[in-house]
Amino acid sequence: MAGAAVSFYLIHGFALWAVWTFFGLFQVTTNRYMKHRWQSNMWLHRVSGAIVLFTTLLYGIVGYVKLMFVKDDVHAPMGIAVTSVVLLLAISGVVTRLRLLRSENNQNKILCVKMIHKVFAYLMLITT
Repeated sequence: MAGAAVSFYLIHGFALWAVWTFFGLFQVTTNRYMKHRWQSNMWLHRVSGAIVLFTTLLYGIVGYVKLMFVKDDVHAPMGIAVTSVVLLLAISGVVTRLRLLRSENNQNKILCVKMIHKVFAYLMLITT
């Protein structure tokens, strides 16, 4: 079918699957197995997290705008939940990094923020 337009929803599904499969696993593996190279690890984690966040927000919001309503099926509410958790995960990651950079004392608060980020990450893994 030469000249046939590819459905946005096909691109939406493939892009999100690819981003979550590659960059989601990349974040887990670099964070787990590159602790000895923490400076490189943090940059890889930030960049891949930004790619996941941008792609999820872009395709989630554009998908919603194209439909203009939330379909009555499992995919739409799960998509909204995943988009929300991704946003909270990114925010908690930025807050954690900023708190760690500025830390001098009161390590318990920093460990609490780090644990929140970790919980969001595991929630994301379980959800997706």
